[in-house]
Amino acid sequence: MKDLNLVTFPASKNYPLESEIEKELTKEAIQKFDQVEKKIEQVRRQLEILDITQERIKFYLDEIDNFLP
Repeated sequence: MKDLNLVTFPASKNYPLESEIEKELTKEAIQKFDQVEKKIEQVRRQLEILDITQERIKFYLDEIDNFLP
């Protein structure tokens, strides 16, 4: 297999690797992602509470059915 001769150019003031705009957009994207993660966790907790509530309701309905002749 032949070796590829790759030419790389160092970053300079004229061609920075990452512009300030890109850095700011990256920060904003990370913040938005963190917000979405927090919302997902809140929804997950609410679903757990809902599941527990549904189980309790079923339990009490079964108890009522057992109590009634």
